[in-house]
Amino acid sequence: VTDAIAGKVTFPRMPIRFSAFPEDPEYAAPKLGEHNEEILKTWLGKSDEEIARLGAANIIQSKNT
Repeated sequence: VTDAIAGKVTFPRMPIRFSAFPEDPEYAAPKLGEHNEEILKTWLGKSDEEIARLGAANIIQSKNT
């Protein structure tokens, strides 16, 4: 898997394999705070202003901080 920060990263395979699922991961794990804005808006109904305030207060990691 190619990670944006670490470059090419090798992960161990699962010891159990299922024919319906790919063996290798398709993408790297999300970065800290990568989906915060989407989750806060979509699932919790937070406004852009609320999200910016949380980021400015270092309560969350976001793209804006």
